[in-house]
Amino acid sequence: MNRRFFVTVIAFMMLSLQLATAQVVIKGRVVDAKSGDPVIGASVTVVDSNPSIGVLVDYNGDFSIEVPDMNVELHASFIGYEGLTMKASQNMLMKLDDGLVQPRKERREVSLTESDKRVVNHVNDLAFRLMREFPRQQSTVFSPLSIASLLSLTNDGAAGRTRAELTRLLGAEPEETDSFYLKMIPYFTDSRIGSCFQMANALFVNNQFALKDKFRQQCTDNYAALVRNMDFSKAEAVREVNDWVSRQTRGLIPGIVDSTEPDALLYGLNAVYFESTWVCPFEKKDTRDEHFTLENGTRRKMPMMHRKSSFFYSDQKGYTALRMPYKGEVRYDMTVLLPDEGHSVAEVLQHLTPETFNRLRNELCNEKVDVKLPRFESEVRLHLNELLCQLGIPTAFDESRSDFSLMADVTAYGPDARLCISKILQKAKIEVNEEGTRAAAVTFDEVMVIGYGGKPKPRKEFVFHANRPFLYVITEHATGTVLFIGQYHGQ
Repeated sequence: MNRRFFVTVIAFMMLSLQLATAQVVIKGRVVDAKSGDPVIGASVTVVDSNPSIGVLVDYNGDFSIEVPDMNVELHASFIGYEGLTMKASQNMLMKLDDGLVQPRKERREVSLTESDKRVVNHVNDLAFRLMREFPRQQSTVFSPLSIASLLSLTNDGAAGRTRAELTRLLGAEPEETDSFYLKMIPYFTDSRIGSCFQMANALFVNNQFALKDKFRQQCTDNYAALVRNMDFSKAEAVREVNDWVSRQTRGLIPGIVDSTEPDALLYGLNAVYFESTWVCPFEKKDTRDEHFTLENGTRRKMPMMHRKSSFFYSDQKGYTALRMPYKGEVRYDMTVLLPDEGHSVAEVLQHLTPETFNRLRNELCNEKVDVKLPRFESEVRLHLNELLCQLGIPTAFDESRSDFSLMADVTAYGPDARLCISKILQKAKIEVNEEGTRAAAVTFDEVMVIGYGGKPKPRKEFVFHANRPFLYVITEHATGTVLFIGQYHGQ
């Protein structure tokens, strides 16, 4: 009788957790050792705690962490910096040295190679192609960057046809996507004023199995992945995985697994979290309950934010577009695409590609606009197996043909034993209000061990009232990378 085993690779976005059993609160700050600037998004953990205890620092570099007692050591880390361990004390100052990468001024001026541009183009293509496949008239949000980065990490363990299909979907060879994320994670996450974008990776590995050394090294070197061995037969494994998820999403996504399989190979996680404030915030006193018209004609009341100001605006065929920038050293934007009366979100999506989206971004003009936008939240759980098969990677899910032989050696479980992805899903959540936006996503990838085989004319003032379903895209401005994409239908 053939035995089945599986490895789970999970990807997320968000940040923070405190344990109820803790008794002492330690407060402190994490700063750059040279400049004294706060290191936003740095992780502070209790050394040798089981389950792990940790938090992320806020916009000011401050942290507050609950610990069992004062006799503990705290470890501060952030991608691109050398880690620092110190004995806990009140109001402690942890100074991180950025000796692991080029000086901060240099890494703030990113230059994309041709392969980098292909990766960005394919991340954005994945965003629009997937969005077209999701149910119509249903609010949805997800992070294509989270999915793409997880698949890129997984591709380091793939071979043969499986690798070829993943490479085609991702737009570059594994070595090129590795190089892209090695360079871009510090760039995306290095805004210290006004905004925070965090990406973190972890591999929780079953004590019964061993990753191949090269795959393990690629994950730690290129994706800054935490690699930790654990006993999947114990309940503490679930708690530790979910604690990590909650920390990396600041509680926005409190967990991802209900149980761990004793025969699982690993749980791999990629977490992304975004929080920022508008450059031009809405005034709460101007928010009023107004009607929002669904695509089926039904009307419902919801809080509608209102502001007249300068925005980047464009009148396109079948829809209008509005770009609202966020604060921060790294420039993030939300672009809202509002279908004209009589048109639908699906019609707008039908013609949206990386090329048309880039052209739209270049056509947006600074205009005075009367803007109304709902204050809303969306939270979804997306199952991606079938959609990703349709987009070109069916072999990765095929029990008889998949090849992840570079990830781990499972021949001990039979000469024909192989790894395959059994499921990929993503949990995501977004909150949009007068001050700004919080968003997070978790992508879960389970790998099984199978025991058998043109610009508008100028006008004095424009009107952009999003009182009907619309599409929205959150991007990093300089590279145009889509971090999140969603559609809001009033649910």
